[in-house]
Amino acid sequence: MIEWNRDVASAIQLLLVLLFFILLVIFRKKLGRGIIYLILASAIVAGTDSFVFFMRLKSATFNSIAIYSIAVNLFVFLLFFIYFYHVLDLKKSKKLSLSLLGSFLTTYIFFAIFSEDFYSKFPFI
Repeated sequence: MIEWNRDVASAIQLLLVLLFFILLVIFRKKLGRGIIYLILASAIVAGTDSFVFFMRLKSATFNSIAIYSIAVNLFVFLLFFIYFYHVLDLKKSKKLSLSLLGSFLTTYIFFAIFSEDFYSKFPFI
């Protein structure tokens, strides 16, 4: 019963993510500059969730941590940082945003290289 509930919850989550992606694409002209980065980030999330959902249906023991570590923790957050960089107007804010982006990339690469279990468990757990 627990497996069935997890599959239903995953399907509902996937539908919501796909709905969010479709709405972003439909209303992209009204959402302002830099929205392409949010659309790309939501496309990566939708693609990742779709892949993981179908792989879990195929194999109940499928481990998705490596996929999430790369797709979501790197690419989606990187696109979020780039989005905020493009949306900001003040020069100081842009510098701060750029330094946060550099810090994010540096720490991600550092942990990917030097952490033994980086791809087997989530970095923050």
